[in-house]
Amino acid sequence: GKILNVEKAREDQMVAHEEIRAMITAVGTKFHSRISAAGDGNGNGNGNGEHKAEPEGFDMKGLRYHKIIIMTDADVDGSHIRTLILTFFYRHMKPLVENGHLFIAQPPLYRVARGREEQWIYSDEELERYLARLRTSNLKITTADGSFTLEGDALFQALETLRRLTEAVKSQEEAGGLPQALLAPLLASESARSFMAGNLSEGFTPALVEDMLEEKQFPFTLSADALDGGASWEVTLADGSTHTLHLSDLSRERVRRCFELYTEARDVAQKGPYTILRGNRTVEEGVAWSGILEAAERQGERANISIQRYKGLGEMNAEQLWETTMNPATRVLLEVKVPEHSADTVDGADPDSPDSVFNLLMGDTVEPRRKFIQEHAKYVKNLDV
Repeated sequence: GKILNVEKAREDQMVAHEEIRAMITAVGTKFHSRISAAGDGNGNGNGNGEHKAEPEGFDMKGLRYHKIIIMTDADVDGSHIRTLILTFFYRHMKPLVENGHLFIAQPPLYRVARGREEQWIYSDEELERYLARLRTSNLKITTADGSFTLEGDALFQALETLRRLTEAVKSQEEAGGLPQALLAPLLASESARSFMAGNLSEGFTPALVEDMLEEKQFPFTLSADALDGGASWEVTLADGSTHTLHLSDLSRERVRRCFELYTEARDVAQKGPYTILRGNRTVEEGVAWSGILEAAERQGERANISIQRYKGLGEMNAEQLWETTMNPATRVLLEVKVPEHSADTVDGADPDSPDSVFNLLMGDTVEPRRKFIQEHAKYVKNLDV
């Protein structure tokens, strides 16, 4: 079950907790106080920045195990338990983390079987790639004149690039960025191509933006709604709606990433329409580059594919658990590390430091955590509730 959240609890409550006492006994190093290690001990991380290699009360010489491995279920409850355990080790046995003794086991999420073959899959992204490779193994795309053809691994790689591009364009729009109806045509402009082939450090200029808009025949006017002193335009989209395009919008990392991915996908995106073949038989014709992903999904191989989702370690039998998660010869472990620049925090410290993150997400001050969740909720892709 879930152990005590030591970020909120007093130390007398912590040592009275049965599961935490069991961990302290098993590790053998005793533990250090928040007061002696990082500050005033109230969970706010207000230390003096002077971190000792071995805080008072902690004894590295008593360490009984070189590797301490956190192994939890692959669901939201398992993630919560793992976070609670990480909080305990970071706050009260920090030298174990700093010296590379703490690891996270990686149990598989899926077992995919096809005939007598089986594959263990460790993430949703890995599953998507595996199924995409499997389903496109018998597909081929070609232009009508046959001058451009993709099949096998080249087709898989092209589809992966298109998938990343599509997801990047969609996610930046969902995060309050540029509409796809505006960004997608701009990506394909020759002006953008020249820019991406040149010096990216110079950034987009007003003249370049207007060249892109004119090339793609977007009606636009200069807008008085300037942002931070930069140029902006009122752009009319194909459906008749308008969007205020700020020059600074194109400098955002998510938008810049879209331009970079389009450069990788340009060979496929600027050709077509395409004919889709399964084996040597034509199954679809006249497919634009933007529809290749959906066409491959429709026409790809699906026969005899069985997918089993694992959420709990207990869903695997002993042999499977050993093979996938515990066998030193085949298991995957993630080492828990503290960023090199990290130190015990003081007021105004880096908000991305571990101290700040633990304080924000696990501490007893609710309002900053509520604000963090509200600001980042739009980036969530898979919500397990």
